[in-house]
Amino acid sequence: MWFQSKRKERSRACHGLVDSGSRVLLLLGSNLPAMVFVADCVMDTEYSANMEIPNYNVGNPLFTIEKGRYIEHTWADKKRLLKPTRPELLTDALREKSDLCYAKYRATCWLIRRINALRARIDTGLILQEYVYIGKQLQAQRYADSGFDDKLLPELSYVVQYAREQGISTQKAAELFLFRAQLDHDYLSKIEIVRSKFFDGLRAAKTAEETEEVMRSTRLEMNLA
Repeated sequence: MWFQSKRKERSRACHGLVDSGSRVLLLLGSNLPAMVFVADCVMDTEYSANMEIPNYNVGNPLFTIEKGRYIEHTWADKKRLLKPTRPELLTDALREKSDLCYAKYRATCWLIRRINALRARIDTGLILQEYVYIGKQLQAQRYADSGFDDKLLPELSYVVQYAREQGISTQKAAELFLFRAQLDHDYLSKIEIVRSKFFDGLRAAKTAEETEEVMRSTRLEMNLA
């Protein structure tokens, strides 16, 4: 069967988007979260995860299909194979739908990478460190809400430990925890505004051109034009 490979190496994951009614292929890609998002915001589409299993499980045959030729292939769900699309299904409407899905997928992948890069600024890379920071903030906030009642200190290990290490009062330690937490929240909130606005615009886009415009405006907003 076409696209099948005899190479022994394991293929990287390939996910697809198909037209719900005809099962015509609209999109292929390796980013599953982006694929799920596009399926959610383009009507009458469904995603299929790991299309390479079991028939294209070696080599990289699915990724050889060019972007403009997706709709020439139809997904057979039960056999998990691609077959040629019937000529009468190769309509301009399906081609435009495929172009829209591709544009939204490309834009979504770009924003995911960009948001992750921006958020990495406050990511320590240490496993479970975010839980430590949350614990520090919660303890500090509880201490502050109590009017810095020292009776709570036996339950505020992060605050007591930091105060002891730095040679400062427990009140000062708690205030520093809250100040640093607020800085992180302020930074993340600015990114969240852009993220939310972008995805709202992307959901509303009806054409590939409108999708590209959403992407361009977001680049400008992020000073990346």
